[in-house]
Amino acid sequence: MKAAKVYVAKTKNLSFVNEEVASWLAIEALVISVGSGKKFYDLYNGLLGQLYFDWLRSHHHVLSTSDRAAALTNVVQFDRPRLYANEVMERVEDVFSEAVGPLGRAVSLIWKDGRTKSAALAEQAAYGSFLHRSDDPDHTKKWPKSLSDVSVRTLERKWSQYQCVLPHVMMIYLRQLAIQNDEEAPLASDLPAIENELSRKLISEAKTRKPNLEPWIELRFC
Repeated sequence: MKAAKVYVAKTKNLSFVNEEVASWLAIEALVISVGSGKKFYDLYNGLLGQLYFDWLRSHHHVLSTSDRAAALTNVVQFDRPRLYANEVMERVEDVFSEAVGPLGRAVSLIWKDGRTKSAALAEQAAYGSFLHRSDDPDHTKKWPKSLSDVSVRTLERKWSQYQCVLPHVMMIYLRQLAIQNDEEAPLASDLPAIENELSRKLISEAKTRKPNLEPWIELRFC
């Protein structure tokens, strides 16, 4: 499936954060940017900037004079996008709960279990309805209302909104699920393989059901 657009995120050889953390930050920033309508690069650089500020607070006392001068330049460079990101992140819980929870699980049913799109959305809606009616008082602590009270029509709308980042939505969902269950989480480097497999399954379905496929955004790490 041809990419709608390509974003390149600087994740390697950063002194203040390792590549895996930076790559996941880029994946999350991409989903947030689609959900909020904000600019990806400003958002990602702002989130990196916040990590840099945190790192600088704990390391400034061991920096040489030349390193401190370079740090000042970085602070100035990161300041505007950091403020931009802080403003966007006030609504990040809404974006994540509405996309990553219900939609991420539905897409994972296609990728992992071979469901069709319609079957996956219907199963997720039924699953959410079950959770919503559950008598277990703990289920509301584990599952937000956005996950447990979602109709097929709502899921279709979310699918349309987030279709360009479906692999990324699913990646975040799988990672959160693995962490919650104390299991091995997927690596950010798994993204291309997951994109290819999900694309293959959706294209195969499109030959018979035509699920209105649109190209998704390609995220590259460098």
